[in-house]
Amino acid sequence: MEKQENHCDLQNPVRHLTFHVCPFANSQNAWKWNFEQLQQRWQSFNGIKVLGINVDADTVSSDCVIEYCASINMHWDHVIVRRNNRALGEVMTWLPSLETLNVDHAGKNEIVFSAHAKGVKYGVDMPRLIRNWTGVMYSANLDDLQTIERSLEWFSATGVMRARSARTRFCKFAWYYSGAFWWWRMADVAVGDWRSIAQTYAGREMWIGISSKNMHQTACSWTEHEVHIYLNTGRTSLSPVGRSIRMHDQAYNFFRQLATEESISVVEIGSRNINGTVRPLFPRSRWLGIDLHPGPDVDIVGDMLEFTPDDTVDMVVCCEVLEHAPKWREMIARASNWIKWNGAIIITCAGPGRLPHSHIDGCQLRPGEYYGNVTTQDLRTELELNGLQVVICCQVGNDTQAMALLI
Repeated sequence: MEKQENHCDLQNPVRHLTFHVCPFANSQNAWKWNFEQLQQRWQSFNGIKVLGINVDADTVSSDCVIEYCASINMHWDHVIVRRNNRALGEVMTWLPSLETLNVDHAGKNEIVFSAHAKGVKYGVDMPRLIRNWTGVMYSANLDDLQTIERSLEWFSATGVMRARSARTRFCKFAWYYSGAFWWWRMADVAVGDWRSIAQTYAGREMWIGISSKNMHQTACSWTEHEVHIYLNTGRTSLSPVGRSIRMHDQAYNFFRQLATEESISVVEIGSRNINGTVRPLFPRSRWLGIDLHPGPDVDIVGDMLEFTPDDTVDMVVCCEVLEHAPKWREMIARASNWIKWNGAIIITCAGPGRLPHSHIDGCQLRPGEYYGNVTTQDLRTELELNGLQVVICCQVGNDTQAMALLI
């Protein structure tokens, strides 16, 4: 379908909200923080607000959640409570939430923001990088409604990270919004089988790919997050058309989303500063840089495969290095032993499509110098093989990017 055929006038949009939480008793700081993020944008929603709550022996009661919301001036129009099924999660409240919105009779100006409380499964301490990442998700979806609505005038749905996926035994779907934060037009969904939902933990995340089968009728405001089949096709972007992004800008922008002013310990692999550094994004952090060659930002000259830090650290950084390392898999295995519990490893490297370049100065390869672009599939596999939970693994332009946690 051409974009003109999908146009909808949203001059006076009705903005609904569906939100889900599993309020584990040992993670109250996390789920309360999520509600606080919504509360700061509460006035954005002038339609129906629906809250889904899953409860079991490890959660607080639904009344506790409702009372907390009321204490920060958040009052829901409908609250749906279900006994938690950990194999299904948010699926338990999703269809009842849609039925409350009366999807079948949606007006063309009705749009919905759907999301869930993140970070609740990590216990008392929500990892700082998960919190930073989730904060970006809230901000990107809710702090520039003019851009969101301009996108929804032309597209059926919009979200921050759009992912392509393989078809699975649960259902046939080709794409979804990673992180399950997205806006959608109700009237477009009403014409399809919106009650069809995969009976699996990721069913709500998959739902958008089932209900809006044609990915090209949807928009992506930031990046294509390519997980299973790892295609790298064009994306619909809300950023200015024709803006050129240099390779290091792509890496820098990824780290910028994870920046913190907290005092954390960091080991940087391949730290020699050739064309820029991400260190200013972490101004209070304690850095130790290791590289095969001496130069700016190098504290230890040597092979990281023969190095062990004196103590485990909060974060390992490896920025634009792995494509130059024939033993990059061994490097990930070793670095995974350097991080603390709830610590992170953040990696950017050259992905498919980037031209070979030297690790010495970024110019032409020297005779005998190794070079090999790294795919998201290979990077994700190595991180998971070493016991890390991958939070994101994506390709932006020709840059492969990942963050994984030891949890």
